[in-house]
Amino acid sequence: MRYIASILVLAFSSYTASAESLCNQWSEPVEMGSLPEDPIEEASGLIATPFHLLNINDSGSAAKLYWTTQTGDLVKTHRLSVDRYYDTEALAVFKTPETNYIIVGDIGDNHERRGEALAGMGFVANIIQYPMVELHVFKSKSLHPDEAPEFSHTIKVKYPDGPHNAESMAVHPTTGDLFILTKESRFDKYGHRPSQLFRFTKSQWLTQRSRTLTIEKVRDLPIHEINAEKGDYGKLATGMDISPDGKFLLILTYDNALEFKWESVIAPSRNLVRNRDYSEIPTKNLTQEEAISYLEQSPRTIIYTTEVGRSIDSSSSDSPIIKQSCIR
Repeated sequence: MRYIASILVLAFSSYTASAESLCNQWSEPVEMGSLPEDPIEEASGLIATPFHLLNINDSGSAAKLYWTTQTGDLVKTHRLSVDRYYDTEALAVFKTPETNYIIVGDIGDNHERRGEALAGMGFVANIIQYPMVELHVFKSKSLHPDEAPEFSHTIKVKYPDGPHNAESMAVHPTTGDLFILTKESRFDKYGHRPSQLFRFTKSQWLTQRSRTLTIEKVRDLPIHEINAEKGDYGKLATGMDISPDGKFLLILTYDNALEFKWESVIAPSRNLVRNRDYSEIPTKNLTQEEAISYLEQSPRTIIYTTEVGRSIDSSSSDSPIIKQSCIR
């Protein structure tokens, strides 16, 4: 009996270790369908639910959420609480037993000026205030196309070291902490720099409403070094998600995706080593992929989309929906 119990414990330990290990091989990209160019002309945020995809458009677009099937058929459009956002780049979700929180990340800042004041020219100096980076929080009981999300509150975001461009945002499913990862896109001026990971605690973003909050830096993530052999745009973080079990961080670039062990990422002093702390996911060559999500019911399956067109050398304007799964 003791021998059998030992075998069972050993087997369970092996399964647990396997479940927490990096994927050794991902499937080839499979095209599930495509998003309709009208109205989703610049898909830049994604939440994958068991039967649907929740999408949002990029900068300057109408404030709407678009529900589609996983093959891309438009199911429902929900208008949000304002007419227009400045530069929406990401969607995230946090689930509690009572409700689901949908966070719209108006976090894009290509020129790294948001929140700054600029003196205008002329006899009278007009002060132009660039809009603050904002997180708009909505509530939804069902997280389903049939239920329009209810506006909860808006948080104005301040970085501790000045403005940043960002397109990546996710909420940890266990702790409820919200993370933003910067896109260091001004390499023509500064050279390539590490992405910076920032955090709001759950109590900050969920309860401290209608305030300007300074977000805390967690660490640098050297995407530019990890993807040193990629081109300039392969060194830019364009989307991210945290796995439903909270054990992995998924980061999208224009050239590939990277999966990190969460315990490695959250340790600021840890040097990240390939195949120990992270691994590469070879993705389909698309034009401008900026949205990625784990599939809720299958934690080691990912879905990603592109903003414009099918591929760099294609004239098609539809945006393919790509799925890949861990197979080993």
